[in-house]
Amino acid sequence: MLPHTGVKTSSLSSTLYNHLDMRYNHFMKICIKKRIPNMRDFNFLYEQSGWGKIRFRIYARIRYISSFAVSVYDGKKIIGMGRAAGDGLHYTIYDVTVLNDYQGKGIGSIIMNTILDWFDALPDHPHLNLGSVKGKEGFYEKFGFKCRPYGELVGAGMKYVGRLI
Repeated sequence: MLPHTGVKTSSLSSTLYNHLDMRYNHFMKICIKKRIPNMRDFNFLYEQSGWGKIRFRIYARIRYISSFAVSVYDGKKIIGMGRAAGDGLHYTIYDVTVLNDYQGKGIGSIIMNTILDWFDALPDHPHLNLGSVKGKEGFYEKFGFKCRPYGELVGAGMKYVGRLI
């Protein structure tokens, strides 16, 4: 459910609703779009998150391989995004980011719930993973993710850093 609306995200392709953040007395006109933002907005969020800027060829590849995406706007300003990519058996959530000024206002939860609504509707019960930025693991745990390792058959998440041998 979207906060303060009673509208389920899975039934929406683009949603506009008004949201008053009571803590900051800031009125937001939130628009949720189930698509990757344009390259300008994508790079704006990437740079604001400290991830740098990407080239068009990488952006085009991201658009091509992404199975699902969500972008969140306050009016015309991009304030958050997230996406998932996969092959039908395994999916990974990527690029969940929210502008610093909008963190703690439920925007990240809107992004995650929208992605998870999409994922839960997939057939054949595929696997879902994500990589968390250090210190944000608790946010993802609220959505049912567990830090690895957590079982006998599943090892720690790993990152390729280059050949060592």
